[in-house]
Amino acid sequence: MYVDVYGTRLWITLLLLMVLSLTDGYLTLLLIDNGLVYEANPIMAAYADFGSLSFIAMKTLMTTASILLLCLFHSFPAARISLFLSIVMYTLVIAFELQILYRHSLSW
Repeated sequence: MYVDVYGTRLWITLLLLMVLSLTDGYLTLLLIDNGLVYEANPIMAAYADFGSLSFIAMKTLMTTASILLLCLFHSFPAARISLFLSIVMYTLVIAFELQILYRHSLSW
């Protein structure tokens, strides 16, 4: 029998990862719709071509699956490192997207 106890810190971290992922998805769609960027990931670009709902649904599904794996293996160092790096990378991507939006808004 496999029983694990998940602490509040882990739940907050996983929730933060989900919020960052959805924020990235929203900002990505906003930037694509305004013609400022294109989706570099060919799989996600295909879903973006089908519409915003399919893009967000697939992003949510992929993020949820990743979070589930990170939660199950949270006691392994590789999972902890992956979780930390995921949060850092999403934060940097969102900062970059916000910078693009800010620069574009100044030129209007």
